[in-house]
Amino acid sequence: MKRFIERFDLTVERVTLRLFSAWLLLNFILLNTLSDANTVGFESVKYAADVNFVHYSLSVISLFFLLSVLDFFVKSFNSDAWILLFSMLGMAFKTVSEFTEFYYAFFILIPIGAVLAWLIYSDKLNLPRFLSKDNKCFVTVFQTESSRNVLFRALTSVVLISLFGAFVFYVGTIGVLRYRTFAAPNFDFGIFVNMFHNMKTTLLPTVSCERDVIMSHFDVHISPIWYLLLPFYALFPTPETLQIGQAVILASGVFPLYLICRKYSLSRPMSLGASFVYVCLPALSSGTFYDIHENCFLTPLLLWMFYFFEIDKPIPMYIFAFLTLTVKEDAAVYVAIFALYAFFARKKRLHGAILLVTSVIYIYAAVSILEKTGYGAMTSRYSNYTDGKEGLIPIILTCIKNPSYIFTQFAVEGNSGETLASKLLYILQMLAPRGFVPMLTKKISRYILLFPFILINLMPLYPYQYQIGFQYSFGSAAFLIYLFILNVSDMQPNGKKLALSFCAVASALVVTVSCAPTYKQYTDSWIEERQTFESMEEILNQIDPKASVTASTMLLPHIADRSEIYEVHYHKIGTDDSVYTDYVVIDMRYSNGESFLNKYMALDVYTVYKEYDGLITILIRKDLLEYRFTNFDNHAIMH
Repeated sequence: MKRFIERFDLTVERVTLRLFSAWLLLNFILLNTLSDANTVGFESVKYAADVNFVHYSLSVISLFFLLSVLDFFVKSFNSDAWILLFSMLGMAFKTVSEFTEFYYAFFILIPIGAVLAWLIYSDKLNLPRFLSKDNKCFVTVFQTESSRNVLFRALTSVVLISLFGAFVFYVGTIGVLRYRTFAAPNFDFGIFVNMFHNMKTTLLPTVSCERDVIMSHFDVHISPIWYLLLPFYALFPTPETLQIGQAVILASGVFPLYLICRKYSLSRPMSLGASFVYVCLPALSSGTFYDIHENCFLTPLLLWMFYFFEIDKPIPMYIFAFLTLTVKEDAAVYVAIFALYAFFARKKRLHGAILLVTSVIYIYAAVSILEKTGYGAMTSRYSNYTDGKEGLIPIILTCIKNPSYIFTQFAVEGNSGETLASKLLYILQMLAPRGFVPMLTKKISRYILLFPFILINLMPLYPYQYQIGFQYSFGSAAFLIYLFILNVSDMQPNGKKLALSFCAVASALVVTVSCAPTYKQYTDSWIEERQTFESMEEILNQIDPKASVTASTMLLPHIADRSEIYEVHYHKIGTDDSVYTDYVVIDMRYSNGESFLNKYMALDVYTVYKEYDGLITILIRKDLLEYRFTNFDNHAIMH
C-alpha cells in the first residue's frame, strides 16, 4: 500500500503543477464546449458570473484526479509538464482567436515564455530523449544506424514538404478568394493581370491601367524577374495563377532556410522548428493580403544567396544576387547591405566588394533610366529626409549629417508627422514571433543585417512600408530570419530549445491573430455570396475580349486580359486628348457607382448597354452601338 501511494509521487511541486494544469484544462474545455461562451462571449464578466463556483471547483478536483491516474499509469514521460503546456497553449490560441488584436497575443507570450523556460531548463519535458534518434521506440523497430538515418531523412522531407504545402494552401486560398469575391482592386492586382496578359501575347510588360496610358510597367518599376513566372501563366492564363504563384514563391524560401540551419549544425528537429517559424511568420502570409507583388521574390532569392554564401559557393551566390537585383530597382539595397556584412563581419573582402560595387552600379543605372525614360524613382517616400529636394543624394546627406534625425522618424507616422504607435506595433509584429532573437548577439557586426529593416521599413513615412499587411516586409523578413538562425546557433543547447520552442509558439499565435480572421472573412464571403459573384463573372464575360474598356477598380482585374483597359476613377475624360473606350463597366455595389454613371452619361458619348440591378451597369459608345445595329440590319437584308 505504501509503494502504491508513493507511486503517485504527490510532492508539493507536483500537486501545485497538476492543480494548475487541471484549472487551465477545465477552462479550455468549457470555452470550447459550452454555448454560453460563444453567445455571451467569454470575455464578458457576465460569463464568469454565470458559472457555478461549486460545480467549477468539483470539476477542477475531478480533472486533478484524472491527471493523477494518468501519471500513475504512464511513467515514460512527464504527463504533468506536457498537459500544462497543452492547456496553456490551448487557452492562448482560444483567446487570440476571439480577441483578434496583436497586443493580446504579445502579452500572452510573456507567461508562455516563462513556463517554456522553466520546463526546458528544469528538463521537465525530457526533450533531448523525446526528440533523439536513440529513442527506444526507434531502437527496437530499426536496429541499424543507417535505417534510423533513412527514417529521419524521410520524415524530415515529409514535414518540410508539408510545411511548404500548408503555406501554399492557406495563403493561396486567401489570394484566390480575394479575386473571386471581387475584393482585389486594380492597384495593384489589376495592373499585373493586364501586364501578364500582354506579356503572354507580345512578351512586353505593357499596361494601360497603371498611369491611364498605354506604357511599359518597367517605366515605374524595373522588374524583369516577372518573366520567371510567365511560363506558368502561359500554361494557366488566369488571375488565380498569379495569386497561387506568389504563395509558392514565398513558401519555397523554407528550403534554403532549412539548409542554412543544417549548415549551422542545428539538428533536424530544430531545423524543422525554424522552418515552422518561417512559414508562420505574419510578415510573409499577411504581406500577401494586398495581392501579388514582385517583392515576393525577395525572400527566397535572398535566402538562397545567404545559403550559397555560407557554403562558399560563389557562382550560385552571384546568380541569386543578380536575380535579386532584377526584382526591383531598390532591391539593390538588400544586396549592398549583405555585401557590407560579407566584407566587414565575415571578412570575405573580395565577394563583399564585388557585390557592393555591382549593387551600387545597378541602382544608379536603374534610377537613371527611370528618371530619363520612366516616371522616376519613388524617393518621395523618403521626403522627410530631403527638405524638398529630389533624388537619393539629399537623403544620404541628411543621414550622414544628422544621424539622430533618423531615430526621431521611428516614432512618427504619415506626412503630418503625428506621433503614433504604428511603428512600435510593427516592430513587435516583426520581432516578437522571432522572440527578439535577432537582437540577441554579442557580435556587433551582425547588426548590419538589421539595416534593411531600419532603412526600408522604419525610416520612411510612407505608411504601407511599416504595415504588416503589405509586401514591403518581404526583403527585411529574409534578413531577420537569417539573423535569427545565426544567433540561435551560438546558444547553448537549452537556449536553442527555448528559442525555437518559444518562437514556434509565438509565430503561430501571431499568425493566428493576423491571418485567421482574413481567411475566415474571405471563405465566409465566398460561401454566403458565391451565386452573386458567379453571376458577376458571367456578366463580365459578355464583354468582347478585344474591346477597350474602362472599369471600376474591383471589376477591372476580372476583365484585364485585354490590351487596353483603364480604371474609372483615374481615367481622364472631357478633354481633347481623352480616350473614350468601347465600354464603361461600373460597379454599382458601392455608393460612388451612381456618381460615375452620371458622369459618363453626361458626356453624351455613351448609352446604357446592359443593366444588372445593384451589381453592374455596362455602358457602350453610341457610335459603336449604331455600327452594330447597322451591320445587323444589312446582314438581315442579305439573308
